[in-house]
Amino acid sequence: MISVVIPCHNAAPYVRAAVESVLSQTHLHEIILVNDRSTDGSPELLEEIAEHPLVTVFDNEGPPGAGAARNTGINQASGDWIAFLDADDLLTPDSLELRLQALDRYPNARWISGDWRFMNDAGEIQEGTACQNGKSLAFALHPALSTGQPMLIERALKMYCTVPLNCTPSCLLRRDLIAEVGLFDTSLKMQQDLEFYLRVAAHSSLVFVPEVVFLYRRYAGNTTSDELTYLKWRLKAWQHFSRKPEAEEVNGEVAA
Repeated sequence: MISVVIPCHNAAPYVRAAVESVLSQTHLHEIILVNDRSTDGSPELLEEIAEHPLVTVFDNEGPPGAGAARNTGINQASGDWIAFLDADDLLTPDSLELRLQALDRYPNARWISGDWRFMNDAGEIQEGTACQNGKSLAFALHPALSTGQPMLIERALKMYCTVPLNCTPSCLLRRDLIAEVGLFDTSLKMQQDLEFYLRVAAHSSLVFVPEVVFLYRRYAGNTTSDELTYLKWRLKAWQHFSRKPEAEEVNGEVAA
């Protein structure tokens, strides 16, 4: 059964729809909402949503940010599998089922990811999928995208070093894999996801399912300054990973 962890920071306009998209899933064990110091009325809304027996609310136990909020949720989760969703995104119908079906072909899988689509703030969905539209992703995942069948990427770190193969809400992970890998690195203010999944890729093969499993709400107005900040923290994430034991095990494929 699956625990779904949803960090929530000032997401009052969206979080109810996010939760409803999860409650419609099969194989759901629980939803863990983590209030990340919201100031927009979200705390009261979360408590209202938590009247549902499958929903529980916790406060972020760490520093501000989605990484620490996810860590709080992971620590509280009791399902065998953990999935993540951001409070302004949506799971697609049968999202959890589609990922678990990969176990029929790959019963030892511990990390299963799917495709996703972008939507704008008005809910309009972009044509094509993230993996189809991204040239490097489309090339790396071509066997699955061309056949419609799940594919196994063994020794996933080798490929992940050049092509980030997932987005956090696209992933389903065994809870024991997360215990083996460790939690999100909250010393990073951004790009905690990248550093986390580099460690996951060092410990696990990846099964990719060529199905859209969530809708990613993307906002307009990105600026050059935002892009520079993104790149700065992306470099820091790589530097943090390069100092961890997993980086030493890839025989020079990850530059320090």
